[in-house]
Amino acid sequence: MRLFRVIAMLALLWSGYCCAAVPAPDLDSYHFRSWMIEQGLPQITVNGIHRDARGALWIATEKGLVRSYGTDMEVFRSADTPALGANWIQLLLPAVADSRLFIATQKNLSWWDGAAFHPIPGSEQLGTARQLAVGADGKLWILADHLSSWDGQCLHTYTELLPAFTALALNGAEPTLADKEGRLWTLRAGKLAELPLRWSEGAAIRQLQWRKAQLWLGTTQGLYLWQPDGGVPARQIGADTAAVDQLSLDKEQHLWVMAGGGLRVFDGERNVATLPADAPSALSTARIVMAEDLDHFWIGARTLGLRYYWNGATRTLQPEANGEPLQTWSYVPTSHGLLVGTNQGVWRTDGERMEPFYTAPELKGQVAYSMLEDSGKHLWIGTRNGLFILEQGKLQRVDQLEGIQVSTLFQRSDGQLLAATAQGLYAVDGATRTATRLFRSQLPGTVSTMYETRDGALWIGSANGLWRWQGGQMQPQAAAALGQALITALTGYGKTGVLAGTYQHGIHAVEGGKHRGWLRANGMPSDGVGSLAWHDGWFWASYVDGVFRFQLPPEDSNAAPVAQVIYTDLGNAPGRNRIRCCNGMGRDKGYLAAPYFWTASLAGAVRTRLDVPPPTLPQVFMRKADVDGDVHDLASGALRLAPEQRALEIGFEALEFQLPERLKYRYRMPPLQPEWRQTGARHTAYFTNLPAGEFRFEAQASWDGQHWGPAGLLTLQAEPVWHERTSVRALGVVLAVLLLYGLVQLRLKQLQARSTELQREVDRQTEALRAANANLELLNQSLELASLTDPLTGLHNRRFAQQQIPAMLAGLRRRRAVPGATDVLGVMLVDLDHFKRINDSYGHDTGDVVLQGAGAALRCVIRTEDHSIRWGGEEFLLLVHGQSVEDLWAVAQRVHAALAEYAGRTVAGKVTASLGFASLPLPDGGGDEHALDFALQMADFGLYAVKNDGRNGSAYAELCASVTWPKEGALNEALHAWEREGRLRLIRRPAKQ
Repeated sequence: MRLFRVIAMLALLWSGYCCAAVPAPDLDSYHFRSWMIEQGLPQITVNGIHRDARGALWIATEKGLVRSYGTDMEVFRSADTPALGANWIQLLLPAVADSRLFIATQKNLSWWDGAAFHPIPGSEQLGTARQLAVGADGKLWILADHLSSWDGQCLHTYTELLPAFTALALNGAEPTLADKEGRLWTLRAGKLAELPLRWSEGAAIRQLQWRKAQLWLGTTQGLYLWQPDGGVPARQIGADTAAVDQLSLDKEQHLWVMAGGGLRVFDGERNVATLPADAPSALSTARIVMAEDLDHFWIGARTLGLRYYWNGATRTLQPEANGEPLQTWSYVPTSHGLLVGTNQGVWRTDGERMEPFYTAPELKGQVAYSMLEDSGKHLWIGTRNGLFILEQGKLQRVDQLEGIQVSTLFQRSDGQLLAATAQGLYAVDGATRTATRLFRSQLPGTVSTMYETRDGALWIGSANGLWRWQGGQMQPQAAAALGQALITALTGYGKTGVLAGTYQHGIHAVEGGKHRGWLRANGMPSDGVGSLAWHDGWFWASYVDGVFRFQLPPEDSNAAPVAQVIYTDLGNAPGRNRIRCCNGMGRDKGYLAAPYFWTASLAGAVRTRLDVPPPTLPQVFMRKADVDGDVHDLASGALRLAPEQRALEIGFEALEFQLPERLKYRYRMPPLQPEWRQTGARHTAYFTNLPAGEFRFEAQASWDGQHWGPAGLLTLQAEPVWHERTSVRALGVVLAVLLLYGLVQLRLKQLQARSTELQREVDRQTEALRAANANLELLNQSLELASLTDPLTGLHNRRFAQQQIPAMLAGLRRRRAVPGATDVLGVMLVDLDHFKRINDSYGHDTGDVVLQGAGAALRCVIRTEDHSIRWGGEEFLLLVHGQSVEDLWAVAQRVHAALAEYAGRTVAGKVTASLGFASLPLPDGGGDEHALDFALQMADFGLYAVKNDGRNGSAYAELCASVTWPKEGALNEALHAWEREGRLRLIRRPAKQ
């Protein structure tokens, strides 16, 4: 026995050494998110936490049982869930062998089977349950006023067991119990047997937990471990004597101990992680913990709600120093380790902690904005007010750069030291501590970053684009896309190219004269970046909201980049921790060296692990459906609507507890809605007036709106109303066809009768219209004749002449076209002699009679194809055809004779007339289109010649020589001239008596 005790003591010493040698991880550095009443919890006290097989989180509160997938809080209360005897939920315990969840309320016990709640009959008689345990056989053990068990059918209470028990645990299927005296018992075959605990500490045992044949005891004076087969008393683990509130195991069998508001995690007896009660991220009233593994755990508090912790890839070191935020601006690897430029001088980090490196008074108020250790191991520090070199513990200033912000320091492969500043690019001479401005015209303003490729070219990012310096030549690159862009970061791309990050113009790949660019619209998480780096197939970038990594598509592909956001800074969100990432521009504002990518921050040095697995695409679950005010759980994935139910609201949600704010959703429901409908952050779908039938509702979630996770599915069956059933619809179709046929036949008969009547009416109207048209035609003819006839003499008028003359001229041309034809058209003007004297002497009535007689005389002397026309007053025009001019003279003589006979039958006595005529066609073209006008003027010329000779005769105006026809209106003077010249001859003949 003594030997055994020595061995045990050595084991204890070894355990203590191991615990001291391996520092416990700091759980306080984990990311966290909290839920209080503002975030949807019905009450601030959390009594139990559980995650089911679907990933949903169950929370026991004093005002209901809560289920959440990360965004919404669904609360079950006794009013709407009768299986819950009270809103005060005491305990939650998952079954080991199946998916049941046991729930202890203040008044009864119930269980959830994945779709519905069920009460445990008789449990309301047990009193308030204080602890629960369930074995692999599914039997539930309840520690209330007495110890009870429930096997799924029968509830049995062990009222005969006298000790008042304080703690319960299962060793296999056997209950282990602690009483108020500090004794341990086991229940076998319904009988109690005391275990040889040998407890003499005087502390009350509050919690029990079996782990690998060892029993852990949570007491009012700390944590103890008892080895049943060791023969030694239980021994205290650790120096913490706070009362233990809870013991639990995670999936990896780590023991989680909640005591005095603090948390410790054990792997065996080794303390592997700690969250002290006074840690900034701890909940001061924490009382329970539910851990999935070392990277994910949940804490419930008495008055501060619920908090979820996870070991994120991004962590901040030293967020504050000297009572103010420690702003980090640059990182540089040196012979002294990784140095960090801050607003409080230069610091150094080993990856786990920060310590001041150089914070001399010379840097007070200065920001170590950029740094570089040159090949001579000298440390150069660029600030917002100039450039310094640290030698032998003292700073020396480069005078030429005093007052100028130095953004980046760079040493080329040939040793040249360059400074990118807010006022251009400078070459720095390390020996003389002087600086010389370079490329003043090409780089007039801010130069932010530099990168040297393997071909020796130096790429320079500036406020006016990207430049390449090689062989003494400075040339702009991709000027069309980057000429106005502020280049903030450069890293290598391909063999001799660069990848350029900008402030607002995206990320661009430039190599060998080729250029490609990507913006947020093309799949990048941001249009701007602060730093770029390459590691193991991925480009890493920091931007104003966090850190992401990406892979570019092949050069011949139009696909979007594969981008993964690793960390997002949501700002000062309530209930969340915050890493103030990321600020700064330039090559050295971020630094990558395995295993971390370091980024600048407004509070501490921010590091991101490079081995982080790719983010999983979010899985959507169907939550609940509101059907006409009735809420249905959709865990089964199916929903049937009654015939009268046609309005539906479907709630769905992606499983995400860390960053649900970033989720985007879409849904569809073919065949009703076959296309995806984007809903942004909204995860509810609304449908009204649904038709009967079966539908498949699908919903998906995405981080970036381009890559979508697995769809949540819901089969929806909308039962038809009686009139929507197939048989009713078929009968309705038949009846409708028959009714339509009858209506069509009836309508056809009505239309036929109506058609017959309409035809009769049409015939009557047609006949009347035909008669009216005939009368109208006669009237039109009369009107036409009246419009062409002089009303006094009955002869044609000038309007008739204007219509008929073109046809007569055309006929004349056709007749004369016959070889040997001599046809002429006579144009005769007849003017009654002394007609004014007749009117004056005998009155106008006698004058009218004379004119009527003259009209009758002229009608009788011409043929049917000739025309007599009252030209105006007592003047008449005759258009007569003849074979020669002699035929026209014959007509003239007949005119004189007829006038004497017809017009002389009045009291005025004998009437004579003067007649002048000409014949068409005229020689020499006769003025072409003015031939008729010329012929009328020639006839008028002959008429007045007769008047001048004493009247009562005829004169024929004939051209006997070639003439040049004047313009229209100038013929009268020409006729007189032609007569004098002998070109025009007037042949006069008196009227025969």
